[in-house]
Amino acid sequence: MAQVQGGSLGDQDFEQRVRETAYFQWELDGRPEGAEKGCWFAALEGCLREREADHLRRQHPVSADGETVLGRQANYG
Repeated sequence: MAQVQGGSLGDQDFEQRVRETAYFQWELDGRPEGAEKGCWFAALEGCLREREADHLRRQHPVSADGETVLGRQANYG
């Protein structure tokens, strides 16, 4: 099975999120005939990006005030 950082594509919660996202997008688009696959692939891409962003946030946490990154003061300018 294909692997992505943070889990496999076989993750049931992830698969359900992709299905729901694709369905809602298809609904918002007016249920166009033949667009199901395109909505599914767009949802998959979005969910994979979200999963990767979550993974990166866990690897590189930022404090609640947004000032401290990995124990160092952030330099904003």
